[in-house]
Amino acid sequence: MAADTHGYLLATRLQYFLTVTRHGSIRSAAAALGVAPSSISRVIAQFEAELGTSLFERIARRLVLTAAGRVLRDHARVGALELERAQA
Repeated sequence: MAADTHGYLLATRLQYFLTVTRHGSIRSAAAALGVAPSSISRVIAQFEAELGTSLFERIARRLVLTAAGRVLRDHARVGALELERAQA
């Protein structure tokens, strides 16, 4: 996979992941991003498979972060803030 493609996929995965963490559900995150819920669900599932761990526990109709998900969220937030600073 080309570096540009990999970077784009990682950015998309992290954006979807962070949006789901903020909204607590795939449906709400999809509405916020203007994409189909199935797209977010597929991307999150692929991300979890690639990482080899679950990022969310599915409890009723909500997604709750696992320990691995909390670690990734914290690192992704820092990275997103740094990117915003660099763009500014």
